[in-house]
Order: sequence, then structure tokens, then C-alpha cells
Amino acid sequence: MAMNSVAAERDAGKAPAGASLARHTEAQPTSGAGGHRPWAQIGYGSAMNFESVDVDQILALDAAGLDALAFGAVVMAPGGIVERYNRFEANLSGLDPKDVVGRDFFVSVAPCTNNYLVRERYFGEPIDEVIDYVFSYRMKPTRVRLRLVRPAVGSWLLLVEPRG
Repeated sequence: MAMNSVAAERDAGKAPAGASLARHTEAQPTSGAGGHRPWAQIGYGSAMNFESVDVDQILALDAAGLDALAFGAVVMAPGGIVERYNRFEANLSGLDPKDVVGRDFFVSVAPCTNNYLVRERYFGEPIDEVIDYVFSYRMKPTRVRLRLVRPAVGSWLLLVEPRG
């Protein structure tokens, strides 16, 4: 998926100081036949629950298991480098997991999360919180619930559930 010129310049290290990346010109992934949303496609729907799933359960999943989740899942190394990016989140964001893995989630994947509401909560004490949020970088503003999980040791998780 092509990025707008400011985002492309930013990724190449050429963005002017103070360039705004808060908006992106690309549209949200389109609805399929009958108006259903991409995240509602057949194939999603594991029994794991967005709010109650345990970190170890997510981390133990193979690629197919992670892709079967009925919500977005981003597994990050401490510091924010993406290690795994599931199909649900890929469809929601319009990004290919191959283009996301190995990149800094907060800087180059979803800079709309590079703030005190999301990113800064990962730097400090262990957390497991659910917040309401709006993704706006690579899509039409989309209301979501984010579950921010940072255990004392190991990978970080960002779980994403779209809201109406």
C-alpha cells in the first residue's frame, strides 16, 4: 500500500521538522459484498476474548492461531519493534504483515499511537489496560478499543477491537 508523500519522506528520513503525520490520504479498507467489514470475514473468531485472554496464550499461538483471533494483535519486542502482526489487524490497517514486522510500531507503523495515551504507557511499570482510542494514520478515523499489555518481562502486546 503506497504511503502519502510526508509519510514516505519520514520513512526515508527526509521529512521536514514538525511535518504532520496525523492524517493520511488513503481510505479505510472497503467493505465487502453485503456491506460487511473486512474484520468480520469468515475465518475470524477464535474463542479467545479480547479483554480476558492471557498474554501467555497469545504468545503461545502459532501464526495460524494468531491469524484466527477475532481481534487485532500486535506482538512487540520491548521498545516497540513489531515481532508479529495478525491478519485481523492487517485487514483493519490495510498493511501487509511482511511490511510491518521488524519496524518500530510507534514511529513507522502507527505514529498516531506515538503519544502519552498509548506509547508512553509501555515505558514504566507493567500494565494491562483497556482504553478507547481512534486510529487515524493510514485510514479514515476508526474508533477502537486498545488493550495495552506490558508484562514485567518479555514481549509487549497491543490488542485491537473495532468499535461501531
